[in-house]
Amino acid sequence: HEPACVSESHDGIHWKRPDLDLVEYEGSRNNNSIWMGRGSHNLAPFLDSNPDCPVHKRFKALAGSSREGLLAFSSADGVQF
Repeated sequence: HEPACVSESHDGIHWKRPDLDLVEYEGSRNNNSIWMGRGSHNLAPFLDSNPDCPVHKRFKALAGSSREGLLAFSSADGVQF
């Protein structure tokens, strides 16, 4: 599996890769990986702006798998799916 990773920017020009300690990759958790499972190679997170959306599902993500088709995920913070 390929890990899905996160980078952060406040201006869209300068980016940083936060150390998240969430996913072990190549023997280390010292990385910016957020998901290493089904659909990780094309995970596409987004914010659900619907005011009625439960807080623990504010962020959604879609991914595709040739075996499983379209996959849907939810998260409170957009990092831990």
